[in-house]
Amino acid sequence: MSELVTSPQSKETQTILQEIQRLSSSLKPKLRRPVKLMAVSGEQTLAIASYNLNGIARENLEFIQGYGNATWSLPIDRVDRALAIAQQPDVILATFSSAIAICGSKHSLDDIRGTGADIRAIDSPQDALKIARENPSKQVVFFAVGYEDSVPNMAQTVLQAAAEGISNFSVYCNQMTLIPAIKAVLDSPSIHIDGFICSSDIASVIGLEPYRFLVDFYRKPIVIADSSQEDILKATQTLLQQLVDGLPELENQAQVPAEGNSEALQTLCQVFEPREFYEWRGMGSVDFSGLRLRSEYVQFDAEVKFNLPKLKLADVQFAQCMTILTGVFQPCECKIFGAGCTPKTPMGTYMTTEEGICAMHYKVFPFVAAISG
Repeated sequence: MSELVTSPQSKETQTILQEIQRLSSSLKPKLRRPVKLMAVSGEQTLAIASYNLNGIARENLEFIQGYGNATWSLPIDRVDRALAIAQQPDVILATFSSAIAICGSKHSLDDIRGTGADIRAIDSPQDALKIARENPSKQVVFFAVGYEDSVPNMAQTVLQAAAEGISNFSVYCNQMTLIPAIKAVLDSPSIHIDGFICSSDIASVIGLEPYRFLVDFYRKPIVIADSSQEDILKATQTLLQQLVDGLPELENQAQVPAEGNSEALQTLCQVFEPREFYEWRGMGSVDFSGLRLRSEYVQFDAEVKFNLPKLKLADVQFAQCMTILTGVFQPCECKIFGAGCTPKTPMGTYMTTEEGICAMHYKVFPFVAAISG
């Protein structure tokens, strides 16, 4: 058993680790491969790496990297649109630091900051609204990226801008919804994912009901959990036990309210509506997995205000991120790994950040890195 990052281990942790070993080893003969579990969103994905959890039962258990931070999945063409907005005169573009680093077809927002573009890293959409108040002669655009847990705050900011009549503020909306994205994984022709650990932050907003059909219809166990090492280990033990018992369930380990946050959901639905289609970098289009502003708030829609062209770049069509996401391929088995897709020219989701599994693999393949420049 590989040593975890935190030590010494409590007796409870040692017991859980022993159970994980026992349960996963009992499942491997039946599956004829290691058990594969996915932590769907960002904090848990990164926690698994930082705690070295892929080493706790190496022969019998594998954690598959999930969708991670929402910025990882920003399509190239939508990053390029953000670049186009930022380079217009009298525009201030504000966004999270993680979005500033994501590369489009040629450049990232960070690349063009030195060319005169006013791009600012902020912590919340309210910060962007404050910048708009302080700079009435400028158009301030918030490049909004995130999952369901970040949308209510964004919606409240739009309502506040409307109430104050702030006309120089708009939103370039790239909010994504993870439930349709999980469904896309389960609808894949080949899937080697046996269970899911899902974020308590998202469930605390949308509640438990949106997850139930994933268990009832697709028969995959799901645990709603926090992101600490102990929480992930407990969730792992629960998933393995459900797989051994053959009784998939939705386990609310984090004890979030089953109904979610009704006030936040009401605000979200007042301001936003689903897009019929939204493209995920290297994974293709996922139905109803993105959000846009409702027509009542079109004056705050940067895509309309700046008359952005509806570009669709096809240069990610050979990326095989979905096969990595579903546990079928390892990064080095992707056709463009280390060739068209590198940390300098990331075409797929998991190469956009050093925390992505493809970028991690790239670092440990010096020969590939050398020949691809």
